[in-house]
Amino acid sequence: MLKISTDDRTQLRRALTSGFRQYSALKIFVSDNFEEPRLDEIAESKATKIASDNLIEYFEEQGDLSTLILALYKERPRNPEVQYLIGRLRGFLQQQLLLDPHETHAMDFPFELPELDNEIQLESFLPRPLSYESDLGSLRRGLKLADAVCKISFADCDRTGTGVLIAPNLILTNYHVLSRQPVDLALLTQKAASIQFEFGFVSEEMDVSVLPECFTVIETPQAIVACSPPASLDYVLLRVEPKIAQSRYQPVSINPTVAALKKKDSLNILQHPAGNVMQISLSNSGVVQTNHSRVWYVNRTCGGSSGAPCFNENWELVALHHASMSRGFGSIREGILLTSIVAEIAEFLA
Repeated sequence: MLKISTDDRTQLRRALTSGFRQYSALKIFVSDNFEEPRLDEIAESKATKIASDNLIEYFEEQGDLSTLILALYKERPRNPEVQYLIGRLRGFLQQQLLLDPHETHAMDFPFELPELDNEIQLESFLPRPLSYESDLGSLRRGLKLADAVCKISFADCDRTGTGVLIAPNLILTNYHVLSRQPVDLALLTQKAASIQFEFGFVSEEMDVSVLPECFTVIETPQAIVACSPPASLDYVLLRVEPKIAQSRYQPVSINPTVAALKKKDSLNILQHPAGNVMQISLSNSGVVQTNHSRVWYVNRTCGGSSGAPCFNENWELVALHHASMSRGFGSIREGILLTSIVAEIAEFLA
């Protein structure tokens, strides 16, 4: 649990009042980032200084002050008072919230994404290799679902991603795996034509080598079933060639009534990081926060993880991984909640 000094507490109040100068702005910040508290219920005054003190006291009492600081930095990463606060607390926050110490700042990466906020790096373009937890032995449900996950590669470039089969011949992945920028449907279909879906790309077991099976998109203009660009829901639903329906690969079931993710929930990700054999990233309490369409978490991911399916503790599909957000004290991951995507593609899943 984070315990801060009097000086750090004063700096946190300065960061809050500097980042949200009006009470109304502070109230919106609280409501957008937390289910509890409601600022009107804990604030003794609408003076931002007093309301900020009340907010700090509330999170101190809950033993969750680091969550407040994380949300503050997410909302106001360039505010000087916020940056100074993060600098003071860097050691603790790095220990508690940073999952991968090798991935710290956006400036570490040898490329730029001018069409996106520099705070967000889309995962299929991150070249740095990482290490992953990969013990699937006790995860029988996960092992069964792993058959629905595929590596995505392209015949005309070395970019990779991850996809998940959600209907007998439909694969879901990120839009940015095909294109970082919004393009017209004809060009997106053209990009999809060079895709290869590689199922069963896993490490050898007991000296028995099973070759992965490869599929392509259907050879018609209907290869793109539905899509949403990176700045929105960042997904593309692709129609696969008919022979996949005769394969052993079964789609992941989608539960339309799955419970909403909450802070500190478990999250499991099946992925092909850096285009390698399938890996799993587990977290017992990895969810940091959610809103209506996004979830933030601390699972390990890497370039090639884009489009990877995220599952809750019951192995229900709940999100589509799509980005790593670089922060002053490390990085955090972001996924698109499946409920938001399904609202747009439900007609194709019937």
